[in-house]
Amino acid sequence: MLEIHQRKDTNGYEDMLSGIEYPVIIEAVTGDKVDGFCVYSVSDVTVFIHKLQWNNDLYLCDGIIRTALFKASFIGIDKAHFADEYIEIAKRLHLCDENGNLSSIASVMGGCENCKK
Repeated sequence: MLEIHQRKDTNGYEDMLSGIEYPVIIEAVTGDKVDGFCVYSVSDVTVFIHKLQWNNDLYLCDGIIRTALFKASFIGIDKAHFADEYIEIAKRLHLCDENGNLSSIASVMGGCENCKK
């Protein structure tokens, strides 16, 4: 069964964390196998999505990103920004604008309401 959890450490991700202050890592796992992950950080007002891996599974990507967004919203953050290399996938999922910005996490956490537009 697929589960998405926050890692308690950064073991195995050290080479991806250069320049990221206070990185948070979430992993999508099935048993002992990592199916995908997200490296993000939060500032006072924004969650920054730095790294993503989702094995070309769009639904997995959506779940991983939304987990990061949910965790950020849980601590009062309502804006997000995606690294340049992930803007296209985030746009495809209706999670950011042309510049990689999401102005309201709350607006995309209501199920598929925005997908129907």
